[in-house]
Amino acid sequence: MPANGEAWPLTVQPDTGVRRFALRPVTGIEPAAVSPWWLQRRLLLSGIRPTSPAVDVTNYVMLELGHPLHAHDRNRITGGFGVRFARPGETVVTLDDIERKLEPADVLIVDDTATTAIGGVMGAASTEVRADSTDVLLEAAVWDPAAVSRTQRRLHLPSEAARRYERGVDPAISVAALDRCATLLAEIAGGAVSDTLTDWRGDPPRDEWAGSPIDIAADLPGRIAGVAYAPGTAAKRLSQIGAAVAERGDTLTVTPPSWRPDLLQPADLVEEVLRLEGLEVIPSVLPSAPAGRGLSAVQQRRRAIGRSLAQSGYVEILPTPFLPAGVFDLWGLPPDDPRRVTTDVLNPLEADRPHLATTLLPALLEALVRNVSRGLVDVSLYALAQVVQPTAETRGVTPIPVDRRPTDAEIAALDASLPRQPQHVAAVLTGLREARGPWGPGGAPRPPTRSRRCASSPAPPASTCGCGRRSSCRGTRAAAPRCSWATRRSGTRASCTRP
Repeated sequence: MPANGEAWPLTVQPDTGVRRFALRPVTGIEPAAVSPWWLQRRLLLSGIRPTSPAVDVTNYVMLELGHPLHAHDRNRITGGFGVRFARPGETVVTLDDIERKLEPADVLIVDDTATTAIGGVMGAASTEVRADSTDVLLEAAVWDPAAVSRTQRRLHLPSEAARRYERGVDPAISVAALDRCATLLAEIAGGAVSDTLTDWRGDPPRDEWAGSPIDIAADLPGRIAGVAYAPGTAAKRLSQIGAAVAERGDTLTVTPPSWRPDLLQPADLVEEVLRLEGLEVIPSVLPSAPAGRGLSAVQQRRRAIGRSLAQSGYVEILPTPFLPAGVFDLWGLPPDDPRRVTTDVLNPLEADRPHLATTLLPALLEALVRNVSRGLVDVSLYALAQVVQPTAETRGVTPIPVDRRPTDAEIAALDASLPRQPQHVAAVLTGLREARGPWGPGGAPRPPTRSRRCASSPAPPASTCGCGRRSSCRGTRAAAPRCSWATRRSGTRASCTRP
């Protein structure tokens, strides 16, 4: 811990993505102090639960100025501060008392002995501000949005601060937010704001935080929108969002303000001009569709097959294009079966389905099993889709740059490297067809279950029984059955008893 009046020692590892890191101590706060009602009420209305003055003030200033902050217990910090990447196998206990395993891509705040926070995500329990804390070290940092997003998603630690870091935080107001937080904390909980300020500004250090200049044609917004804007409209509107605009003939050099990290290219500036001018003034014109020649022969053939199957009573399903691992072993396919030769996906949608489908039957059988398990025992399904069949020429290719049009040779190499993708049709059936009715001629009736037969004799034709209950009774005239109907609470059950 530094002596009074000395800046806090800080070491930042290169390439961690930290743009600014500021610290200011507040000493002698009253441990028994509570946040005033007006502050608690505003936090509650924003969906944040009040806890203690130090934490409440950091949350309030974040909502007020848009800059996240964090409070450390100054007396629990050993030595100086540092910002570095996590080491392999390193763990940290966060404020929710959960030990979390870190990865080398995670950025940490550390002191000489322990981790004090996961940068931009959550603080560590080692320097948590507690009920008996009297000295607080306030921190305002600007982290790399991609690093914060990656870490909080992997650790499942979403927070308001992390969401703001993901969208970008204005580094120009870090010290202002820090001073506002320190002053408000001293007013609420007593104590003194230290004159010592640690302010680390990137590598190399920066004094100006404005974005990189962007050149844009003055008439580009009008040409894109199809609206004749008055001269000087683009420069006026871009100045209104806080950008510095320099006119050089028909070109505008626009320097975005520090609080607009989303302005990176001319299209972003055009969007701002159109938004401020009013999107309702842009004419809505539908493009005219060129006259076509109807469906191709392949499309006509596909529709004819699907229509024919549907008219025959089949129901179409949309099969998944991926196969589960081990499906061919489950089927007992021979090792040399060509359907075993699959194309694997490096980033499959489901980890247990890494293969591109070489046949439509697995998806059909899965749908069949699902229907039968739900009581639909008479099912007819079909699928009409592409399958992927690798060939000897199927191979990986080197990515082609996207800043130019591919050459004919590169396009030919891409086409040759693709697997064959023919259209297949497959169908599965189970059970029996329905009886004759208005929906069609039907098929063979379902045989009765054993509980509805006379167990002592085989089932004769239904027309030989005179009881009039042909669907339930299987007695015969020669055997002189006695057909009785017993009514119960659950309904009517037919039973055949022999004399």
